[in-house]
Amino acid sequence: LDTLGKYRRTLEALVKYANSVGVEYISELDRRFVIKYLEHLRENSEKSDKTIQGYFYTLSTFYNRLLTIGETKEANPFVGHDLEYNTEPREPFTDEELVKIFTNPQIVKSKTLFYILMLQLTTGARPNEICQLYTDNIHTNPSGFYTISIEENKARGQSVKTKQSNREVPLHPLLLENGFLEFLESRPKTGMLFDLNKPTDKNYSTFISADFSKLLREMGIPVKTMYCFRHTVTNHLKQCGVEVQVREDLQGHTPVGFNEKVYSKKYSPDILKEKTEEYLYWRHLDIF
Repeated sequence: LDTLGKYRRTLEALVKYANSVGVEYISELDRRFVIKYLEHLRENSEKSDKTIQGYFYTLSTFYNRLLTIGETKEANPFVGHDLEYNTEPREPFTDEELVKIFTNPQIVKSKTLFYILMLQLTTGARPNEICQLYTDNIHTNPSGFYTISIEENKARGQSVKTKQSNREVPLHPLLLENGFLEFLESRPKTGMLFDLNKPTDKNYSTFISADFSKLLREMGIPVKTMYCFRHTVTNHLKQCGVEVQVREDLQGHTPVGFNEKVYSKKYSPDILKEKTEEYLYWRHLDIF
């Protein structure tokens, strides 16, 4: 469904532009038109070249299908537009930025945003993994402490990136100390943990991530996004010397190495609890 949605949105954007410049027929989609469309996207869409290249890949695939079924005989005009784009990885938040974020009045006032960000800061989970949680994904495990089930459930619209992303992680004491259980009790017993609107064919995190990015810009934090919490946790655990297997199991990464993939099971929530309570308390920030 996500793939079909991506094709539909990409084609709808192309058709809209074509109509605006008086292009009505497939035969008019020549290389000159495509170059103009590329210039239009760069100037008006605020999309990165990497994103635009993804659009062109989709359009090229669609055009090849038209060639296959005989709808056109002209050479594919969407190929050969090599775009240079910034491949630098997302940067983690600095300590100074984390202080700005978690003392921001708008964030502190919004329990939804505050708890989503705190859950990310203590688990390193992907934004959508947190935003799509249901209340019953938070529960006590056999050892008697609270855990979070991050899992795929198509009936409830919950998805994960890979099979390895299905996991059980501990609910950090920082959440308990900041009133999370009271918030949990106030939510519907069988409903979603957070009240978030989900755009068609996109993630639950879409709108709130965009709102958070705007807040970051207002705080003087450019470029970074909600996803940077994942990199913040990864980097912090690495700098603290936490072994890579613990980091992978906490964050739902695919294991590195044959033995890890085939013969080893994930670390138990008990081990993850020990590590996260030791290294993800963020005591040095003195803000919680």
